[in-house]
Amino acid sequence: MDEEEREMFRRTEVEKLFKLVDDDQSGAIDKREVEILLKKLNAEFSEEDIGAGFSKLDTDSSGRIEFEEFYEWYKQVGF
Repeated sequence: MDEEEREMFRRTEVEKLFKLVDDDQSGAIDKREVEILLKKLNAEFSEEDIGAGFSKLDTDSSGRIEFEEFYEWYKQVGF
């Protein structure tokens, strides 16, 4: 598998993950969906921490995390 094929595979896998978090299938993740995910994971964060993390991913400040924002973050954290 060459680099381009690996990138396509990774992108496809990240899209699957994104769709799982995008509970309402709107094509974007909102803060409510992040909170639902964290509850499912039994992860406890303050509202302030959730807001800060959300803002970091929501690079265009739209109040929603679109796939491209999510994918760029995913690549940066090195998964």
